[in-house]
Amino acid sequence: TKRERKNQIPTLLNQIVYIVPKSVQLTKIDNKEKNGKQHITITAQSTQYEQLAYFKAKLKNNGYLQNVVSTEGKKEGEYVDTTTEGDLP
Repeated sequence: TKRERKNQIPTLLNQIVYIVPKSVQLTKIDNKEKNGKQHITITAQSTQYEQLAYFKAKLKNNGYLQNVVSTEGKKEGEYVDTTTEGDLP
C-alpha cells in the first residue's frame, strides 16, 4: 500500500547506515519506479575494492534489496567506483 511504500526508503537508509563499511563512501542514492517496483541505485567509492564487494553482499544477503547487481569497479585516482542496483522487497 501507499503507506508501506512511504516508509520503505527511510527504513532502507537506516539499514544501510549499519552495514556500510567505514572505508566505503556513498556518493549517490537514486530511487525510481521500474516495472512496478521501487528500484534503488547506489553509487559508492572506496580505496579497497573488496570493501565495495562486501557492501554489495550485505545488501543482498540481508534482504535489503532483491535482484542485486553491480558494475565492475572503475579506478579513478586512488578510488574505485561502483554502482549497485536492486529492487526493494
